[in-house]
This record gives sequence, C-alpha cells and structure tokens, in this order.
Amino acid sequence: MATFEQRGAAWRAKVRVRGANLARTFDTYDEALAWARAQEAKLLAGARVQDGQAAFLSVADLMRRYAEEVSPGKRGERWEVVRLTMMLRDASFGTALRDYGPEQVADWRDSRLKIVSAATVNRELNLLSAVFTTAIKDWRIGLQANPVRLTSRPKNPPARKRRVSDDEIAAIRGALGWDGTTKPDTSSQWVAWMHAFAVETAMRRGEIMGMTWRRAHLKAAYVELLDGEEKGRAGQTKTGRGRLVPLSQRALALLKMVGEGDADAPIVPIPAGTADALFRRAVKAAKLDDLHFHDSRREATTRIAPKVGNPMDLAKITGHRDHRQLMDYYAPDATELAKKLG
Repeated sequence: MATFEQRGAAWRAKVRVRGANLARTFDTYDEALAWARAQEAKLLAGARVQDGQAAFLSVADLMRRYAEEVSPGKRGERWEVVRLTMMLRDASFGTALRDYGPEQVADWRDSRLKIVSAATVNRELNLLSAVFTTAIKDWRIGLQANPVRLTSRPKNPPARKRRVSDDEIAAIRGALGWDGTTKPDTSSQWVAWMHAFAVETAMRRGEIMGMTWRRAHLKAAYVELLDGEEKGRAGQTKTGRGRLVPLSQRALALLKMVGEGDADAPIVPIPAGTADALFRRAVKAAKLDDLHFHDSRREATTRIAPKVGNPMDLAKITGHRDHRQLMDYYAPDATELAKKLG
C-alpha cells in the first residue's frame, strides 16, 4: 500500500502491492496521493481476485449475501437492507469481481453525487466497504484489496447547527393540536408529546418510541436504554451501547402525564412511519420548513450542558462516544456565551 514522506517542500510517494515497489517525488501531497492511488489501481487490476469461486461472483452477489447473512445481526437491519436493495438497482454492481476496482467505485460515486448529497454517498460507501471487508475477512472470497478504501471520499457538508426556539416548539405543538398539559389522545398529539420530551432529554426519536414502562424509572428519575446485546428489544440505542438518561422535572411531568401502562408496552403507541409523516406535516403547517425532529437533540444538548458542566457527564446523558461529535450538538449562540462572561 501507499506511504508518503515529506522531503523539504516536496512529497515522495511509495507504493507496495503484491511484491511490486514503486516510488516517485511530487511537488504537492495531493499530486503524490493521486499518483499513488492510480498505481495501486493498476497493480491490483487483473489480480484483484484469486482463482476459485470468486472468479464467478459479481459485486451484486456479495451485496445480496451480506443483506441475507450479515444485516439481520444488526439493529439497523431494515434500513441497511433497504439501502442495499436500492443500490442493487445500479447495473454497475453486476460487474464481475475480477473486473471491479477503485475506478469502478469512483464512477459510481460520481454518478450518485449528481443525484444525492455527499453525506448520503459517504453512507453508501461505508456500507459497500463493509460488504467487501466481510467478503475478505469472513468469507475468504479471495479479494486482494477493498476497492472502496482505494477511492477518495466526497467531503461532507458542514455539521447542522439548527436549534429549536420556545416559540417554534409552541408552534409545532399547536400544529399538532396538543395543549402541552393533558395526556395525548390522537397520533398527532403523541408526536407533539414526543417532541417536547426530546427537547428535555436529548433522546432520539427512535429511542423515545422504543421506551417501555419497564425501563422508565420514575422514582429514580431516569430512563434505561438497552445495549446491543438485547437486539430487537424496545428501547435500544442507535449505537448499540446502552445508557441511563436522567429526567428533568419537566420530563418526569411528561411521563406522569401519560400514566403508567403494561411493563412491556411502548409508552408511545404509534408507528414510526406515522410519527414521521405527522411531524413533517406539522412543520409545513407551522411554516418551519427547515426544521427536523432531530434538531430537538441539539437543542436539548445545548440546554442541558450548562446544568451539568462536565463534558463527560453531558456525553453520558446524550450517548456520544466521540467528544468532537458532541461539539456539533452543543451549539450556544454568542449572546448565551456573553452572559456567562458577565
């Protein structure tokens, strides 16, 4: 594989693949990187797949096997299978493995960028890379390298900074027909309740919809979210790592307002698809077209941060493992920070 060494103002690239060693010096790092990737692709071409069953397989064959054997073991199985099914509509994945390399990945990447965002393409590249990695490590297909790793990624757009004001929360509540003080009765009112609860707890929509009364500890003032060992159980986190979410007085009031039910019954009794459609409709009715439900997580994180002080405690509440990502969710404005300065 490629290594790079800076020599004064120049960059020297070295490529080692299957016993071949190449080296060249360039004026800039970008030029060295581009040359190294091109050489890797050439050296791997014609020798990407060893003899055996892989010689008769296509990329699509690997993707289908992954959807059948690997995806069911993940919490995000449904969305992963949906994404793979969509990707399989592209005829390029019918290419034989022996003929598929980084240049084919790059062509597919460029065609997708004309249709969807860079963030979406990167998610799809992550999935495609996982397929190849599994084929190499677990299925012993005989691939010499993961072609996705030899392909440059599009740059993701800046992290979203949108927050939710009290007036906007009230507007959403009004559009969904909930007064904020009584137990929700209709599906629309439940969506409003969820949004209010999200602003108090920084919980994701899926985590809220997965809550059961067995995991809601009102006396101790926290909600228990499960880890990856209990896949398929309601109340599991997106990341597969469980956490305990402390409840503010307002969050406790919202739960008590609903009233306890059967231990394993979902607290929010509506389907996820219904909740998504109703929230989008409410946003449109309130003329807040740039608002996402997930913005409530950023708003909650920013509101909770001054109360806990310690970033480690904040990460425990929100479930962020990477503190750099946590910073994307802590989004105070200049006025708020100025007040702290006195």
